[in-house]
Amino acid sequence: YLPKCSISCNTGECVNMNTCDCSKTKFRGPYCNEYYKAKKVTWFNITIIIISIILTLITLFCMLGICLNRNAPKIKAASYNFLLIILVGIIFNNIYLIFLTTSENTIKTCTHIYLFNNLGFSLIYGSIFVKTLRIYIINNKNAYIKKDKILYIILMTILLYHLFTTSIWIVSDNIKVNHKYTINSEEYTACEYPLWSKLSTILNLSLLFIDISLSYVNRNINKKFRESLSTPVYVYVISSIFMDIINIDYGAKQYIFDACLMIINTIVILYFIFISKYFKIFYSYFNGSKEITSKSTLVITTNDLFGKSNGSRSFHN
Repeated sequence: YLPKCSISCNTGECVNMNTCDCSKTKFRGPYCNEYYKAKKVTWFNITIIIISIILTLITLFCMLGICLNRNAPKIKAASYNFLLIILVGIIFNNIYLIFLTTSENTIKTCTHIYLFNNLGFSLIYGSIFVKTLRIYIINNKNAYIKKDKILYIILMTILLYHLFTTSIWIVSDNIKVNHKYTINSEEYTACEYPLWSKLSTILNLSLLFIDISLSYVNRNINKKFRESLSTPVYVYVISSIFMDIINIDYGAKQYIFDACLMIINTIVILYFIFISKYFKIFYSYFNGSKEITSKSTLVITTNDLFGKSNGSRSFHN
């Protein structure tokens, strides 16, 4: 008796009438021609969700701290409204982290991943950019800034650009999901975005490089009101370049690197823009300083920021 299979077992072995043994192959199915599904790491997904929740709680506490200490000169100089916008952006980043843990990428999941990632970028780094630009204008234009409307328009333009592009892709069905395979012949789904997304990445990085240049010009700002705005930008740029390299070498595990780098970026932002600021405020408070209530909430002068040599222009929040 010789086993016979009317349909080829491919890389498997025919062990009975139309019965294939796939145990010695990397495939499965009746004819050993189906790929195993690459599964995401369960413990890592749970860890990411827990970290995302913790970061969200820290973000909410930071919002509360901003509201309670809005009269502190360090908060006023940093712009109360833009600080809150940055924190909203961090919440979007945390939502992005949760979507990364979904078991399989679908068009809907890919859309959410791209959207929340870029919404977070727009609110965080867009706010950092306009904050840096604001100080640059005050220091160099020798003019009284009466309105912040232009700065908000710049921020909204960055935000609306990403909303617009994502909407266009949704309407035109340009967001795809491709089936790809690991070196172990496991199948996984990967998000594919139109070529336009490369332009969006270039625009994002261009914004960051402009911000770095402005930060260098503003390097002589009074230390009392100096923020470490450039550090989160440097970290984001380096991580973006690193991710391009990782994206070439890894497939199904790509989300692990995406999640880890987003967590690092978020922690850097929280520490350098918020937590370190709170430490300084509380240190001044417990040492009996009257710094917190010494000035009006609405006005910080250029003298405060750059010293008396720069005149008496006002810095409005």
